[in-house]
Amino acid sequence: MGFVFQHINLLPNLNAVDNVMMPLVCHGVDLADFRERAFKLLADLGLSDRALFSVEQLSGGQQQRVAVARALITEPAIIVADEPLTFVDEASGKTITDFFIKLRDEKKTILISTHATNLARLADKTYSIQEGKIVN
Repeated sequence: MGFVFQHINLLPNLNAVDNVMMPLVCHGVDLADFRERAFKLLADLGLSDRALFSVEQLSGGQQQRVAVARALITEPAIIVADEPLTFVDEASGKTITDFFIKLRDEKKTILISTHATNLARLADKTYSIQEGKIVN
């Protein structure tokens, strides 16, 4: 499973590509084998020119796109995203939304918690929660 957190949780002392590769540390793999994939994920999210920038040098939308790439570095079957558009500008939101559409078209399972109706409309199935209860 890959997770995209609402509060991005990037490591500020690392650059974008190293943040993307961070989940691999737990897997005990040779990080060099995944570096090219990390750069490709960042490029797919419009960040090829920011891959070596530190987190502090990135906008909120850029940071969230790094977080999306980080969630995908292990090629998970399921992606869970908690409010992935909360802290992003319109352009970054569109990039992330388009990327989720691409993943859906690749038959990835994506669970998204969101208040963004434009993102929710793209789902095959939606549920609404009010006062802690599923209402539909």
